[in-house]
Parts: sequence; C-alpha cells; structure tokens
Amino acid sequence: MSTTCGTINTVYKVCQQNGLKEVFPAIYTALSIGLTLPVSSSSPE
Repeated sequence: MSTTCGTINTVYKVCQQNGLKEVFPAIYTALSIGLTLPVSSSSPE
C-alpha cells in the first residue's frame, strides 16, 4: 500500500477501502467521530 495519508479523510477512506474496520474497530470509530465533529463553533452575539 503506497498511499500518502495527508488528511484524516484520506486515512478514513484507506481504512474503509482495505477492510480495516474489522482489524482496528477503535481507530475506525475514532476516525468516524473525528470526521463528524465541527471544526469551529459559533456563538450568538
């Protein structure tokens, strides 16, 4: 596997394509959570 993992999205896609969900379920879950968290939060003024 000669891919460059530059972003969390790339790592997630590699895990998904290669069936690593069954091998590393905790890492797959952490990646899923990391991709769904908001990057920034806003507050009303």
